[in-house]
Amino acid sequence: CIDIIWVAGERQADYARRLGFRGHRIWYGFYCCDWERFNKVHVARETQGGRGFLFVGRYVPEKGLDLLLKAYERYRANVTEPLELRCAGAGPLKPLLLGKPGVIDLNFIQADEMPETFLASSIFVLPSSFEPWGVVIQEATASGMVVICSDACGAAVHLVQDQYNGYVFETGNVDELKNRLIIAASLSIEKSRTMGEAGHELSKQFKPERWADTLIMGIEAFPQ
Repeated sequence: CIDIIWVAGERQADYARRLGFRGHRIWYGFYCCDWERFNKVHVARETQGGRGFLFVGRYVPEKGLDLLLKAYERYRANVTEPLELRCAGAGPLKPLLLGKPGVIDLNFIQADEMPETFLASSIFVLPSSFEPWGVVIQEATASGMVVICSDACGAAVHLVQDQYNGYVFETGNVDELKNRLIIAASLSIEKSRTMGEAGHELSKQFKPERWADTLIMGIEAFPQ
């Protein structure tokens, strides 16, 4: 019944192979962000942009927001000049953000306003316990941000290389996440920019143009 499986990345391709798909029957790059929009953020970051942590996602348990807040509290207890944590989203865990020192709830952000939100921070954090892909990780790397994410994030396989353009921590490990927050926040401006540039290059793997080429070339090449 199915000729082609179009997957996001390697983890999904591995699943496809387990189902019996091989070679040209597996297409890559199904998910991609509006790369040009976030590339403009990367360019602007050379002369402007703020510092701080940013979380973007639904305020639900599987996104790891409760874990992030615990890790952030421990991070603040271990540094003298803590960075702010900005959170953009909505959901049932919203009350957890109220009254937390250093935590700013930006509420739900419309897509047109998202680039400005990324520009205002320097370190993106996605501590999900369940995240098959995570397009927001590509948005962050395209924006030139240092990225911290859990090893549950499927996009990390392609877009976050530990200590190269960010840091990957064990899913659910609050102390490991806290340590990553401390390390990322202590980076020099030069090192942060270097890692951001590295991530920006990785983000180029997935663009709308590649998506279109994959579809057109795939259809043309598929045996009739």
